[in-house]
Amino acid sequence: MSKLSLEAYEASARYLRIANVAVKNAQEENRRLGIPNCYSINGTIVSDQELAVLTKKRESFLIKITNFFKIKLK
Repeated sequence: MSKLSLEAYEASARYLRIANVAVKNAQEENRRLGIPNCYSINGTIVSDQELAVLTKKRESFLIKITNFFKIKLK
């Protein structure tokens, strides 16, 4: 099992930060242009637009359940 040198570790961390910023910028631009961003969740490909719909459905369901059982949410 090989170990990374400190320099290699620092370089890989730096490249990862640069890549993360680039991905975030691309995602923001896609949203601005109306282009869906796609992700793999448990091996299933979904878009952020689909996730937004699912989140709204889940929130609606939770509101119905809490109202039905008169549960107070913090």
